[in-house]
Amino acid sequence: MHSTDRRVAGMTLIETLIVITILGILAALLFPVLSAAREKARAAGCQSHLRQLGVAFSIYVDDYDGVYPGAAPFNPVDFNLGWGRAGQWVYVPDTPPDNLPINPSQGALFPYVKDERLYLCPSAYYSKPKRLSYSMGSNLTFLHEAQLGDMSGLVLLVDENEALNDGWFAPGCPHNAPGVDVPTAVHNAGANFLFCDGHVKWARPGDALVDSCKRPGPFYP
Repeated sequence: MHSTDRRVAGMTLIETLIVITILGILAALLFPVLSAAREKARAAGCQSHLRQLGVAFSIYVDDYDGVYPGAAPFNPVDFNLGWGRAGQWVYVPDTPPDNLPINPSQGALFPYVKDERLYLCPSAYYSKPKRLSYSMGSNLTFLHEAQLGDMSGLVLLVDENEALNDGWFAPGCPHNAPGVDVPTAVHNAGANFLFCDGHVKWARPGDALVDSCKRPGPFYP
């Protein structure tokens, strides 16, 4: 009888560690690329939401003889407009300073949108409980489009950061506290802006030139 020496081929501990190290290096190289690509897709979804909201604003303005809805809850010129006033683009509960959750479906713009999901940025994890990701320029409150001048340079909606609490922003106002009415940086260190002429632009918050509170105060990213 002949005996057969059977050996099972396998990897040594050193070889296993080398493979694990290589896989770790590849994962470290690929993860930022995949993460940036995923965020780019979410940013594109955010831009699509803003464009659709822009169309809704345009139809609303046409139906209301060229007048914009209110930017909840008030504007820097007339602080007596009140919380939850009819005609504001989103409804803000009359409970300052918390004012949450905001209700887009009761806002003046919703009949032209009919989908609450469009009010949410796909990347904004903090938006769902607030029910809103975007803020309207307070200086546009109940203004006629004839008063706006260069609409291509005037921001209608800003993709605001987690400080969002009322659906409006006041560009350049001196009473703003630090971190208030600040564009987000969630989209690969930038934010999306909807302009009054309907176009959407991505920009880094630091690129924004914020001017005074004049009506309508410009906010140029």
